[in-house]
Amino acid sequence: MTFGADDRLVSVTAVSRAVDPAPISATFRAANAMLVTLAGPPVKRDGEGSVEELRQGLLRQASAEYRFQDFYALTRVTNMGDGFVLTEEYRALPKVAAREIPSR
Repeated sequence: MTFGADDRLVSVTAVSRAVDPAPISATFRAANAMLVTLAGPPVKRDGEGSVEELRQGLLRQASAEYRFQDFYALTRVTNMGDGFVLTEEYRALPKVAAREIPSR
């Protein structure tokens, strides 16, 4: 967890590891289903994160990236050769103040 200068939570990174790809794949897919519901479809997606895909070899990866007004998320699964890793990153994005237009 990362906290900002005002002690507000600004990001969370979670890492899960398993010897078998099934639980990692299932969690990756569940996290993405939740994110689609909350933030809409991913802005970038590489792979599906299925068990079959992850078993294709060392460093085989799938990922999805989401952006919404004040929210960013990235999910990534990786075949590490000796196990499978899921990384989930969630960040609050600072709100950008509307640009003031000078009056004429």
